[in-house]
Amino acid sequence: MFIAVTKEIFQWYFLGKEYELRASRKRFTSKTLKKGMIIKIGEGYSGKKFRAKLVDMVFASSIEKIFDAIPYRKINPVVGNRREAIKIAKQTCGKGKMHVAMKLKKI
Repeated sequence: MFIAVTKEIFQWYFLGKEYELRASRKRFTSKTLKKGMIIKIGEGYSGKKFRAKLVDMVFASSIEKIFDAIPYRKINPVVGNRREAIKIAKQTCGKGKMHVAMKLKKI
């Protein structure tokens, strides 16, 4: 699986980001995501890339509930507080009835 992220978000992985947050649709469901699978994270589609192993997932009915389960700095290591992290997540992860936070370990 390949996940393209912005240049800014790509850099967060080198500042402590552990989780990729997405709306749980099509490619990001409990049926398609399996612990241990390899995911390639790309800086856009043609930029730098790294491989990671999916080590855990948290599904929730709202972004706020994701942040209840996971410390905000593990999703967004550059913000100053949880409220700001939620605001950015709502702008970047897509809309859906469910959301998933995928814990990734660089390999």
